Amino acid sequence: MALSAIGVTTAFAQESPVDDPVAVVQKAVTDAIAKAESSVVAIARVRKREKKFDPTGVSIDPSSTDFIPQHFGAGVVVDPQGLILTTYHLLGDPEKFDYIVWLNRAPYEVTRIAAVQQVNAADPWTDLAILKIEAANLTPISFGDADALKKGTFVVALGNPHGIARDGKLSASWGIVSNLERKAPTSPPEFRTSEGKETLHHFGTLIQTDAKLPPGSSGGALINLQGEMVGLITSLTPRSEEPT
Repeated sequence: MALSAIGVTTAFAQESPVDDPVAVVQKAVTDAIAKAESSVVAIARVRKREKKFDPTGVSIDPSSTDFIPQHFGAGVVVDPQGLILTTYHLLGDPEKFDYIVWLNRAPYEVTRIAAVQQVNAADPWTDLAILKIEAANLTPISFGDADALKKGTFVVALGNPHGIARDGKLSASWGIVSNLERKAPTSPPEFRTSEGKETLHHFGTLIQTDAKLPPGSSGGALINLQGEMVGLITSLTPRSEEPT
């Protein structure tokens, strides 16, 4: 009798390599920044008498690296023809101040400013304002669904910390949504000014994030990992850089 030997082999399916989750998140963050950063601008506020002269009487050129604004923040392009959304508290009184917007490394003088008087489904004290610059073919930011945010959602903040973004390069920080519909605490009297709201609770409810927001972040964009704007950076808690 002839017997044929049957060899039994076990086939092991080779698993495809699993993507590194850290690399996946990192790519999502960098892609989101790349999509949105061209829609965020740097803004400086200068007194009308300081527009042309500094205290020594020397002419100020806003395109010069020697020009250091004392009041600064950020804004967001919302229309291709030069409309910039920002915070009203950054601007102060348009009768007393002029504004310079830096976009793609070039300074623009603001030609029109208008405070938002009413926003549908929002508190009338919105802390919003619109600047108009003479520019065309700008890239408006894409808007996301803020209602879809949850505690723990990753977000990225784009702004002009310490006025450094005059070179056209906005700075980014990232974190999570710490809380939603947050009622901000009242500011101590020494932190109140005659401009804007006396207390932070006048803002209504806010998105709270742990993303680092140094001075100069006001008016910047809070974006999701799709590069869509879900909030406008508007306030910090006093005595710290903790955002609210």
